[in-house]
Amino acid sequence: MAVDPCFLAFLRDVVDIWKPTATVNGRGLLEQGAYELRESAVPCALQPLRASLVAALTGQVGRISHVAYLEPTDVVAGDLLVERRVSAVLTADAHAGDRTIRLQADDGNGGWAVIGEGAEAELVLIEGVMGGEAQLSRPLAKAHAAQSFVWFSDCHEVVEVCDEAGAGHHLRLGLKQWGGAP
Repeated sequence: MAVDPCFLAFLRDVVDIWKPTATVNGRGLLEQGAYELRESAVPCALQPLRASLVAALTGQVGRISHVAYLEPTDVVAGDLLVERRVSAVLTADAHAGDRTIRLQADDGNGGWAVIGEGAEAELVLIEGVMGGEAQLSRPLAKAHAAQSFVWFSDCHEVVEVCDEAGAGHHLRLGLKQWGGAP
């Protein structure tokens, strides 16, 4: 299919696509799941869903809070779209198993963050930052070198996927703000 330059010009946001993963222990039971980065810097148009006044007043607004448009790619319900917002830098090496990391950042609230790039990227929940030290909700799964970027991010779970124009022209994703645990 030919590339549509008008549609590409509409894609002004950039997200990463994270896929859920899980491991099975020796007894065949699922261990805690995680998310792995599958695709970086995917151009898209991400916007809040605008519900009609009648739907909002009558409580008919569904669980979808945002809509994203993007070129066809491997994305399904349950995946995460992560929009990187603000960056900081690790000021010291962070080791697998650490629950605190040192940041070149002001004190503040926590939130979702991506540490590292590419195959070494890891999605974490920062509970808060004080004195440049960030507390994590769970231990790091990977090691990260000092000077690695830490991107404070907005996470959206894919709820529905529609091939809106048909024939693989573009995808419309129904999203909800994600508050789950990685």
